[in-house]
Amino acid sequence: MQTKLKENFLYQIDRLSAYLAVTCIDVLTGERYQPYNQWLEKSYKNGTLGDTWNQAITDLFQAQTSEKIASEFVKWTNILYKNDYNEMTSIRKAFMYFVTMSDSWLKHWILQNYIVEEFNSNFELKKSWQALSDEEKCRNIAYYLYSLHNLYTHSVTDYQAMEFVQRSNSNLPDKYRVKGFFAIFFPPTSNDEPFRRLSLPEDKRESDMIRLLVITWIRRYWLEITSDSKSFIQKYWDSRATP
Repeated sequence: MQTKLKENFLYQIDRLSAYLAVTCIDVLTGERYQPYNQWLEKSYKNGTLGDTWNQAITDLFQAQTSEKIASEFVKWTNILYKNDYNEMTSIRKAFMYFVTMSDSWLKHWILQNYIVEEFNSNFELKKSWQALSDEEKCRNIAYYLYSLHNLYTHSVTDYQAMEFVQRSNSNLPDKYRVKGFFAIFFPPTSNDEPFRRLSLPEDKRESDMIRLLVITWIRRYWLEITSDSKSFIQKYWDSRATP
């Protein structure tokens, strides 16, 4: 009984630890959430909607019946939401900015330690990590961190935090493992999101990795300390590396 209570306690602490770490990202990058209607009104007034908006207006103007007008309205509302708002809205943009604006040496370190691969609904790998460009890898990592933020903010889930997986040694089947890495499937947080396989080195804890990125960002962009970043990171990680 005590063992089960202890495991459950550690599991909840791991989930909370990872969640609290990722919530720092949108604050650090100076971004704030903006509802769709506010984003649309502001973008329209600023004239930043571009060709998508112009095509939407053209299609609506050419529609001959009320049914066609309604159909075009729904279609273009969804297109603007998915292709423009979702890609540019503040919180999602903040997570992408957080990863892509890291110093080149730190970005290289991130890409060596995080492996975030996308799978289709049949659990077939879309593209291997090795085949992705650095830009695509950064995108996958940023979108994963964004999804992790949303998963705990907007829903209750059975997803197991990586640290709990490491501690309990509850790994994926052999065919889904990455050599030298712990791995777990991360569930979609919306209907248009893929399954993701998150893999981290066996000697590292995820919340420590996220804190490392947060602290480095604070030093680089808030305190403007860059000269000893590498040595600081090494000292930080040495003090937290899993035995």
